[in-house]
Amino acid sequence: HCGICKWHSFAVCGTEKEMSFNALTEKGFSCPSCSDGLSFGEKYVFSILSQLKLNFETQKTFGWSFQKRYDFYLPNENMIIEVHGLQHYEPPMGNWTGISLEQQQANDLEKKTLAETNGINTYIEIDARRSDGTYIKENLINNLKNIFDLSKIDWNKCLESTMTSLIKITCDLWNSGLDVKHIADEIKISTSGVRKYLKQGNKVGWCDYEPKQGQHLH
Repeated sequence: HCGICKWHSFAVCGTEKEMSFNALTEKGFSCPSCSDGLSFGEKYVFSILSQLKLNFETQKTFGWSFQKRYDFYLPNENMIIEVHGLQHYEPPMGNWTGISLEQQQANDLEKKTLAETNGINTYIEIDARRSDGTYIKENLINNLKNIFDLSKIDWNKCLESTMTSLIKITCDLWNSGLDVKHIADEIKISTSGVRKYLKQGNKVGWCDYEPKQGQHLH
């Protein structure tokens, strides 16, 4: 495909927008209403860590990281996992990130150096330049097979997770009666992240969250 022609893409909430093929494959579909901000690769890794029942945090900052965020932090293993999309390897078409490839790679190196000099035992960078389950699976196996037992991972479940909005999952848990704290524990994100997702979900009619009270409406 030429990469210039426009494609009509749809979010799970029904939102439609026109995107070029290259933009869609590089960035994915980002819906202003229901996008959870996680890339294809991040959702894939999220599913694996959840299936392994590991304790982990997402978008982690440290006192020494100068506000730089790390994709996944596993405190019990003292491990960081970074998921690198195409922009970490090639100049994105149109430079939609606003920074050059050289700046991106310099930032990646700085993050790794900061982590290693501040006591992080294991630092893993996953090549997720392609939004392809098989490609990411192979990279994950190569990086994690000597650390975790991956024999019972449901790889289809990992792929399915890339097609699901965490906002929708958060709203479904809210609708089932769980409060913000228990939802945060369930899906491994901060309580502020849960509230943000619930606000977005409320706008598209997925839940009845009332931010001021933080309670279910009746």
